[in-house]
Amino acid sequence: MRWTLGLAMVLFGVMVASCGGSSASSTPTPRPAVEPTISTTPVAIGTSTDAALAAGLLTAADLGAGWTQQPTQDSTVAETYYCGTKVPAPPVAAVAFFANDEQGQAIFEGLSRLPDADAASSFARSVRAAHDNCTDWISTDGSARTEWHTDSFGPVDLGDEATVEQATMVSGTGTSYMFLIRKGDVLLSFATIGPEATGAGADNARIDATTRAHQAYDKLAAAVDASR
Repeated sequence: MRWTLGLAMVLFGVMVASCGGSSASSTPTPRPAVEPTISTTPVAIGTSTDAALAAGLLTAADLGAGWTQQPTQDSTVAETYYCGTKVPAPPVAAVAFFANDEQGQAIFEGLSRLPDADAASSFARSVRAAHDNCTDWISTDGSARTEWHTDSFGPVDLGDEATVEQATMVSGTGTSYMFLIRKGDVLLSFATIGPEATGAGADNARIDATTRAHQAYDKLAAAVDASR
């Protein structure tokens, strides 16, 4: 299966969603009986607008053999609906999308610069609250629709603060590992997506995704430090 940017961009919409409130529930909320009204108007993302952040994006050469960078200028961002509520995301300041057709995998990287570190941390906290309160969600890109289930969610030792989610398409066709990592006032949304992973394959996919996330963060951190 070849992944499209429209689908991969849901990872940015999910991982930097400002959901409001910070309280977490111990009982996850199931998918609602009444489905939300789904927008059919694709949201354009364009190209990177922050040169300093763009310098911190990975390249195909960083990822190694088999990876190619895909165009983003005519692509759209998927919208995200958590338990019936649409969650917005901040503008993408720098974006990159890569595909490895031989492995059937894709990598998405999106960067957003917020007004200050407190604002970025507030976004990160709202993301954790959203995930604590909802395990089933919907992503759309225009008329396209994908249903997801969160398999696991928790902290990871990266940057100033970070979280990682493993999610599986309800259709059973794909698994994604999504990271939200904060470096000061900058948020890195990084995700891998590929065929559904189970058993030992899931362990290997998780290790590979974490290694790639570390690689992305290290390059971003160097670029951010160099620009200040």
